[in-house]
Amino acid sequence: MLERNTMQRGTGNFEFRRQALFKTTDPLVTQGETSITGFTISGTEPEGTSRRIIFEVDGRLYYFTNDGLTLYPYHGELKDILAHGNTAAELLEVNGIVRWLNRKIYPIVAMDAPFDAAVMPKIKIGLKVNCFNDEYTRDELSPIYELKHPANTPARIVTATFNKTNNGYAKVNMLIRTRNLIGDWGDWQEFNAAENQEACAVQFKATYILTTLDGSDESKIFDVKVVYVTDSENLAGDTVELFTLPQSYYVDLGTCYAMLKHSELFDAAISAQIKYETATLKRHEIVIGKGTGTAETYYLGINGGIDPNINQNTLHITAGGINIIDFYYNTADASVTLSAPTGIDIKASYEYALNVEDWKDMIGEISQVDSNGVYSSRFIYRLTDSVNKRKSSVRFTIRRSSGSVANAILGVADGSTQKFVLPHRAQKETISVNGAWTYDEETQILSVTGNIGDTLKVTYDWNGIIPTIYSYSVGWTPAT
Repeated sequence: MLERNTMQRGTGNFEFRRQALFKTTDPLVTQGETSITGFTISGTEPEGTSRRIIFEVDGRLYYFTNDGLTLYPYHGELKDILAHGNTAAELLEVNGIVRWLNRKIYPIVAMDAPFDAAVMPKIKIGLKVNCFNDEYTRDELSPIYELKHPANTPARIVTATFNKTNNGYAKVNMLIRTRNLIGDWGDWQEFNAAENQEACAVQFKATYILTTLDGSDESKIFDVKVVYVTDSENLAGDTVELFTLPQSYYVDLGTCYAMLKHSELFDAAISAQIKYETATLKRHEIVIGKGTGTAETYYLGINGGIDPNINQNTLHITAGGINIIDFYYNTADASVTLSAPTGIDIKASYEYALNVEDWKDMIGEISQVDSNGVYSSRFIYRLTDSVNKRKSSVRFTIRRSSGSVANAILGVADGSTQKFVLPHRAQKETISVNGAWTYDEETQILSVTGNIGDTLKVTYDWNGIIPTIYSYSVGWTPAT
């Protein structure tokens, strides 16, 4: 839900209004229905308020016109829905929506009311549906599948998928539920909703729906697949960046030393970059003009000048001491366009002379490990032009490598289960071995049972591991 207060200009006056945009996460579902005859709508719409509705179906926006169900041609934002969305009365005139059968429909509702309205608008939307078919329903539960994981650590589901076939008017749907570390089962949910969840076990439920028992209706489920990992902390993006907060000083800065403490690097590398800045300047409630009662353009600056490189995130405009939020800011010429009552001073506060980011690579000096197994990577940068450089920050960049191994020889099978430590962290779902195998992501041990005398070979894709970061320290010397 998005809610905001706006200030609208009438004839010489300003009116504050309350507006909100709602999109339901619980769709109207028409699966299994054979007709949709219209809408049911309840709620209130007091005088002076407004309720406007559009719909999202299969990722696209729709509304109703004289031509029936039509693609919505605007952005689907609060302002355009209030102007062009359907009213409740318009929706109640709709008869029959065949294109919405077996779909999930998400209503999007925009509401508008005076700020001091005694009663706010409300709405509840439903569909009138019918089902003319006899239906025979049956649920089937799968066994419980335990997800192998280290002690007291749940696995993380990467993907959960299944395939199905339907003949006749038969339908089938598959749901999944997960069990957490303390043994509690979650609710049944769609397969894609389980992705990225932590779980110690999973179970599936198939719901079959037939309209006849003469054999012409048939549904099958096959290729049920759940891919999971037991070292999900190593599945971060390929690049992680850590930024220090900008530090400001009263003297020009010189050499910078930076150190990052971390775990051992496995197919990963660390680098560091630095930027130096001049001090940011500020304006506080400078008068940029007077209101005229109509929309006017005002420039940010004093004495007829325009301030460069304004930090628009700090821009604050007032008119007669009242905050103005409904204004347009042009980055090209540092101007603002807004309406304010005639004769009222318009004031602005902001930061300017914002520095353009210029990151310089630091030089890696040393990398060492202490008795506790903590690694330290140290970097240095010597600034040559330090004039007025009194503000600085450092960025540490951690990148992991990736690659593929094809038909790497492990050894000769002896008929027993043999264990091999892979040199890289393999992506479990990509492993291919000429034998029965299991793989432990945490230890990178591949266990293989092959036919006696066979040369065991493995193919897989691999990712490096983002190290654990323990701490960092950064320091600067004064310029000499």
